[in-house]
Amino acid sequence: MRNLQGLHGEAFGTTSSGTSNDWTYPAEFEALDAVRPLECCLTVKDHGLLEHQMLELAKRPRQSDFLVRLMRAKLADARIVMTADLPPDIASANSRIGFSIEGGPEEQRVLTFWDHEALAHQGLPVTTPLGATLLGMRAGQTGVHIEVDGRQRGLELRRVLFQPEHARRSMRQHCGEYRR
Repeated sequence: MRNLQGLHGEAFGTTSSGTSNDWTYPAEFEALDAVRPLECCLTVKDHGLLEHQMLELAKRPRQSDFLVRLMRAKLADARIVMTADLPPDIASANSRIGFSIEGGPEEQRVLTFWDHEALAHQGLPVTTPLGATLLGMRAGQTGVHIEVDGRQRGLELRRVLFQPEHARRSMRQHCGEYRR
């Protein structure tokens, strides 16, 4: 059993008297530790928004502990780039992506930071384990989707259909050429 401190300040593992308390290191935490470092690329903006979401989730009861830990790992492991330098095949906030779980049919969703946006646009909030995992992945990259109960499923980001940062760069280039 590991000794560690919980997100809400409580001690886990062994008590100060040397006796074990009832908490064990959850399977989903072990699974996350096994797949680190997480290979991802985030813009400065996405990094800041993800950090904000993580801090908000950390205020909630224990059921969000795994998601907070996943977000913390993603923030720590990410390569951070300026918006203008983000490659067009990286899943960023508000990107429309195509992905597959366990080699199944492609699902298309828009990665969102806010739950209300997800409802309106077939969105996938980054406040879910799947959304947080896909954020920052590169098209063609495979990884592991760890569910809240610790189950691991194969995940592939097949393609980035629309990325706002790339669309803005393309529009600026097109407008610049048109003005000449």
